[in-house]
Amino acid sequence: MRPIVLATDYGPTGAYVGQLKSAIYSIAPEAKVIDLVHELPAMNPRASAYVLASLLEHIPEQSVVVGVVDPGVGSDRAPVVLEGDGYTFTGPDNGLFSIVSRKLSEIGLFEILLSKEPISKTFHGRDIFAPVAAQIVSGSRPDLKPVPVTVLDGTEWPDSLNEVIHIDHFGNGLTGILFHSSSINQVLRVNGQGIRYAEAFYCVHKGEGFWYCNSNNLVEIAVNGGSAAEKFQLSIGDKIILN
Repeated sequence: MRPIVLATDYGPTGAYVGQLKSAIYSIAPEAKVIDLVHELPAMNPRASAYVLASLLEHIPEQSVVVGVVDPGVGSDRAPVVLEGDGYTFTGPDNGLFSIVSRKLSEIGLFEILLSKEPISKTFHGRDIFAPVAAQIVSGSRPDLKPVPVTVLDGTEWPDSLNEVIHIDHFGNGLTGILFHSSSINQVLRVNGQGIRYAEAFYCVHKGEGFWYCNSNNLVEIAVNGGSAAEKFQLSIGDKIILN
């Protein structure tokens, strides 16, 4: 059975994640469920799209990914399934899958056709996307309508985003900038401050800030033994210059 991978902005506490898993279990009790991330940038599909895409190579092949960052839940945004290279993604068409779709070949996009209204207007993760994922892995394909890939929201967003897209619990500032080795002599500028490259934390003094290539090949801002968010006053959406 294909694994189901959860990627949401629900956070590590509360009942949301548990309800997703309960919805999956009720349809596919033998499914393996992986909690990839529940701290995607909250209510920010654009920033979350870059984080999700950076994690793709670490998602098991043949996975069905339930992706939910959905501030427009209950609106006319479409519930969709995206397929490509053996992966399947289900979630809202609000840009969340726009960047990951560029890493896939021979992709197909489908609108989920609902036979009845969801139980909740505000929890489509539990009432639509988790059940659809469970149906797919159990072999009972949901009712889907093919739609042109060109209608996928977020197609105008750049491949590399010069902004802070996530701040983790260490205070590191993740950017949407794809790392290139040719840029290691460049200075990263954010909020009027210049930051130089270092390969890893041990390469700088304690309390010193630096930027580096993180484990998912994105430029990240950090402080050895401290919080880059505090030192550089970082917020999601802050503009980055690298030159």
